[in-house]
Amino acid sequence: MADPLSTKIAEWMDGIEAATVELRLLQGLVRGGWQDELGEPDCRTPLGSVVQDVTTELGCAVDEIEALTKAASLVRRVAAQLDARDRAALARALELICTVDFSTRLDFLAGKVYELKRLRAAQAVN
Repeated sequence: MADPLSTKIAEWMDGIEAATVELRLLQGLVRGGWQDELGEPDCRTPLGSVVQDVTTELGCAVDEIEALTKAASLVRRVAAQLDARDRAALARALELICTVDFSTRLDFLAGKVYELKRLRAAQAVN
């Protein structure tokens, strides 16, 4: 029943991992040009702005994955109480939610990670 949801949860976890790795690489490899005096991302620079975006999105993604993991077990319990027709409707609704919402969110995070990689590489060259 929760198979599409479980699959998307796994994909989301991969996206979170990729974003986390990129942020740690940046912090370890690029010393200047993206932080302000307090050590926070400097949104006045392109790299600092992307770091802030990725950090914000990553925080949201972690909150979402926790909620989705809890929801997956709830969906399985509810589905067990439904008749075949209602289980099919629930499965279809989950499939649509996973296809549209997850793809949009995961693509957005992946785009920010790509931008972070590009700017980190450019910063390392300079």
